[in-house]
Amino acid sequence: MHTYRTTSRYNSWSSPIFWRITGIVFLSIIIIEAILLVFSWHRERDRQLNRIDDSFAIISTISNTRQIVPILDSLLTQPGGTSTPVIGYVIKRGTRIQSQSGSTVGLGGNEMPSQNHLNTAAWVYDTRVIAPDNPESVELWLRVDVSIVNQILDQYVLKLLGMILIISLFVTAVCLLFLTPLLVRPLQRLNQLLLLTGQSNSLENQEIQSGDLTRSDELGTVFRSFDNLREQLAKAESENVEINERFRHFANLGADCFWEVDREQRLTYIAGDVLEMFGVEPEHLLGIPIEEILNSIPTDLPDPSVIISSLREDGTWEGELSKSLNRERSIRIVANGLYRNSHLTGARGTVVDITAATEMARILTYQANHDALTGLYNRREFDRLLADALAAWQQEGKIFCICMIDLDRFKLVNDNCGHSAGDSLLKQLADLISASVHATDAVARFGGDEFTVLMRDCSIEKGTRAANAIRLAVEKYRFPWNEKIFEIGASIGIADSSSAPDNGRDILTAADACCIKAKNMGRNQVQAYSPTDESVVRHYGEMHWMARITQALREDMFLLYHQFIVPVTDDGNDDYHFEILLRMKGTDGSIYSPAEFLPAAERYNLIEKIDKHVCELTMQWISNQTVDITDKLLVNINLSAISLSDDDFQKYLVDRISKLQVDARHLCFELTESTAMKNRQKTIEFFKQLRSLGCSIALDDFGSGFSSMVQLHSLPIDYIKIDGGLIRNLPESEINKALVKSVCEVGEILNVKTVAEFVEDEQTLIVLKELGVDYAQGYLFSRPSQLPDLLFNDHQQAAA
Repeated sequence: MHTYRTTSRYNSWSSPIFWRITGIVFLSIIIIEAILLVFSWHRERDRQLNRIDDSFAIISTISNTRQIVPILDSLLTQPGGTSTPVIGYVIKRGTRIQSQSGSTVGLGGNEMPSQNHLNTAAWVYDTRVIAPDNPESVELWLRVDVSIVNQILDQYVLKLLGMILIISLFVTAVCLLFLTPLLVRPLQRLNQLLLLTGQSNSLENQEIQSGDLTRSDELGTVFRSFDNLREQLAKAESENVEINERFRHFANLGADCFWEVDREQRLTYIAGDVLEMFGVEPEHLLGIPIEEILNSIPTDLPDPSVIISSLREDGTWEGELSKSLNRERSIRIVANGLYRNSHLTGARGTVVDITAATEMARILTYQANHDALTGLYNRREFDRLLADALAAWQQEGKIFCICMIDLDRFKLVNDNCGHSAGDSLLKQLADLISASVHATDAVARFGGDEFTVLMRDCSIEKGTRAANAIRLAVEKYRFPWNEKIFEIGASIGIADSSSAPDNGRDILTAADACCIKAKNMGRNQVQAYSPTDESVVRHYGEMHWMARITQALREDMFLLYHQFIVPVTDDGNDDYHFEILLRMKGTDGSIYSPAEFLPAAERYNLIEKIDKHVCELTMQWISNQTVDITDKLLVNINLSAISLSDDDFQKYLVDRISKLQVDARHLCFELTESTAMKNRQKTIEFFKQLRSLGCSIALDDFGSGFSSMVQLHSLPIDYIKIDGGLIRNLPESEINKALVKSVCEVGEILNVKTVAEFVEDEQTLIVLKELGVDYAQGYLFSRPSQLPDLLFNDHQQAAA
């Protein structure tokens, strides 16, 4: 709990509350004593009157007129010496009454005056006295002046008033003596705390005395409640400061200007960077209708009535200006309606300067759609433009052409002068190509030294002429660099929208196939697409295979087939040795052989991905076998020359064997003879690494290349697979028999097993036995079939 302490001492004499309480106590005592005074006055008055009545009652009972005298003397003398004379008397048929001292009490008379003639301040007492000394009855009438009684009462009242004043002052002093510490000073402290709370900007450094908080009376409850309230106020004050600071920060970040308009759409409030944004001071805009302000700005904003209608219907409106009052810039205006009883009473909103954001968006859009080096369209934007052109062709019949340009001898510039020279050449050629086409055509850098041109409203004949113009411009261009001059050529392929009317990507593929033919035909020429050109159609087909292969890898549409490798001699060996053969499944369910898609995979650098995929599937298959296959299984996997020469692939293969915990003794990797000899030293090192893990190595298609048999001893291999070309006509060819026999003899010397491929008949098998071949593979033993999930379970069930 927070406590608060005031910093000044309390002065009761100067406190209004002190004098208020003093006055209240004093007046309360005066009122109470005044009531008591009135009561005492009436009581004393009644006592005096009763005394007179009692005296006259005694007179009425006496039997001797002389006895009246002492009674009258008692009436004449009051305590304190005050006399109360008899004002008048009448004795009827009586004698003179004398006092005990002999003085005359009164004069007798025979008639009593009328009561109406008596003084109103007197009482008339009528009594009859029958005295033995007087045979006649004596009728005595006395009149007493009661003003003397009033004088007695006045004196009595004065005495009481003096006593009351003294008592009042004493009681007031006593009360204040106790009330000041118990009530006055706490109330003064509470009042001062309230004043400090209202005047101070912070609730800190003010403390309530601990004694006030520990009081058990109502003031203690008030102080504790006030303490809690002050704590909450301090917390709320801190939060409010933080919220205000946060709001200012957010406001500064979120908007540059704040505004408000009334029911008549007149500007009633505006703040922020008004001068910077609109070129005028804020006060010059106040009271001006927003319509007048908007009309003074050159912009395409809708009519203000449209904005008001939007505010009434949706409660909000947002729009942008392309210019402001002082200079061109982009501004976003946001408006929210103000309502009272469901009626629009005005609007409030913000203005944000989005000039920098708009410019940045324009720059980012340009960078996203243009090549950073040349400033031409990039491949992404070209694809979009191609899609638009194809839609126009399909809907309106607007024909178009695509040129694929591949620079000739560009690599010479990079190799001799470095990439900075190559970049400079590309920028200059980009300008040259752009200057050689129409303004409506779109030129893009497709990647590396390849450019594409989208020629709108252009037939294949017209496009061919334009392509030749580009080729001639490039051919004539000379590129100087460091006292060297380079000549560049361009191989160009062109196809129009009729070559593949349903797919823009196929049109681009057709143009690319024509470009490849132009390079193959000697470079620096233009080749137009024709559906009757077989070479173009072949290249076109390969490019189609590229898309299919990519899809097959993405959707796992490659299938593993297998073909067994069996011993030539029947020695009872029950090992399972087979080669993995790859097939691809089409979207229509067709099965494609490797001869159909591998050439395209090698041309477009997809073969490494295929090799990884096959290795991954094969090793997972081995790991999934539920039967102990130790020393029974050997699986041959083919590797391409591209994968074998890639360091990343080699590392991947070793890592996957370790990660999948595959017994490497079940793996045999095949590579062709020409591949092994292409990078002999690197191949040997990789073979040794695989064999150190336990893998086997097979040299495939041996006899088809030009390597020397002498080099076999340096290759760390386990199997030599004799090329099928030597096996197909083995029984009829003595030369083939001699070659196969020599391979077997070398293999025996090197302790390397031999495998004959494409064994299709018994006669060939007999010759292989005679020549000493160890294993055979071909249709005679098994045709390629899809690899089952659990090969060994199937074999065991068949054996049972």
